[in-house]
Amino acid sequence: MTPKRIAKLSGGVAVVKVGAATETEHEDRKLRIEDAKNATFAAIEGIVPGGGAAYVHLSTCIPSIKDTLEDDDERLALVAPAALIARNAGVEGEVVVEKIEESPWEVGYNAMNDKFDLRTLLNPMSSILRR
Repeated sequence: MTPKRIAKLSGGVAVVKVGAATETEHEDRKLRIEDAKNATFAAIEGIVPGGGAAYVHLSTCIPSIKDTLEDDDERLALVAPAALIARNAGVEGEVVVEKIEESPWEVGYNAMNDKFDLRTLLNPMSSILRR
């Protein structure tokens, strides 16, 4: 390889040329490429199980993190997304939360097929972190 080509490949910069038959198709393709780029950068920061499972797993860690809980509000707030996702899919939210709590941390709840999947339903770490 030429030094110029090596520099382009290792420099972290890419140029993506998008072609299309119509302007609408062109804009759609550009948006899809932009979404893919953003998803890739988010995944580089880290991934967590989806379907609200990351919050459920965090809720089980709260007692070890915080010496005393004055009430159960923190835990309820963390399990609410998974329960709501399940209820919106027509499933008992509390049952889904219990199954997630019993599962390894890599397992997330997939409401599309009502299954608990191992590393197939993922969210970027940035989706659960506040900066």
